[in-house]
Amino acid sequence: QKMVALGLLLLLVGLVTGQHGTDQVYIAEFHLEHSGGTTGKILIKVDPQNAPIGAARFKQLVEKNFYKDACFFRVISGFMAQVGIPAIPHYMPEFKKHIRDEEKVVLSNTRGTVTFAMAGPNTRTTQIFFNFGDNSRLDRLNFPPFGEIISGIEELDRIKVTGEGAPNGPGPSQGLLVSKGNEYLLKNWPQVSCIRQTKIQGSPGGSNTIINAEKIATDTKKNPDVKMVAPAGLRDPVDPKASLYIHNTDSNNFMLVLGVVVVFGVVFFFFRSNKKATQTRDLDA
Repeated sequence: QKMVALGLLLLLVGLVTGQHGTDQVYIAEFHLEHSGGTTGKILIKVDPQNAPIGAARFKQLVEKNFYKDACFFRVISGFMAQVGIPAIPHYMPEFKKHIRDEEKVVLSNTRGTVTFAMAGPNTRTTQIFFNFGDNSRLDRLNFPPFGEIISGIEELDRIKVTGEGAPNGPGPSQGLLVSKGNEYLLKNWPQVSCIRQTKIQGSPGGSNTIINAEKIATDTKKNPDVKMVAPAGLRDPVDPKASLYIHNTDSNNFMLVLGVVVVFGVVFFFFRSNKKATQTRDLDA
């Protein structure tokens, strides 16, 4: 019985440590292709302590190879480069899911940091932008960087400038890019820079995870040509039914509490049974 109790306690420890496994620092690897076929690699260090919700979201998107062949469609000189609309002309399931805002901005939006784009509170989805320079003014607008480039920062200067997106500028239309994908983008802006491969360093799946296009829901009729808002993002209302956290923290916490209750319940049952058995033997004696 003592061995069973010890085993259950070890199981509890495993549950607790498993819940904190997503808090580990990780490095994302992006392979870029620029105009003329030149290539380069960027390493992004992500510390979940800086932006835990964004860090978890970004990790899952990279592990699912979401950014493969996605191109930088909004690149403003001296400001930032934005990417995160799928290359294929369909909505990814993650594209419509919003995540909550962070509690605070820890990292500042300086050169080489990476931040989720948004159109207002709780509207972050899949679009991210790389800061070209000191954009610390975005900090007070609640744009929290989740990562920072630790290698290959020179690649930022090689990303093809597109200008502001339509209808406010000469650049690509987000609405048309969402509905038509890279077919629209590369036909009209063939020199844009694109992400060709991504992976989490040390991850067993890495860049081998392939997107299954057959499972992607198409929804172009409900997608009007969206307008841009500073500094980046889609004007898309928060769906209260959407998952606010890609790893579903509330569900994880519930399972952790449930596991604790079950473990302690079983331990209590065994000790109580053992005590009753001892008392019975004493009476028999």
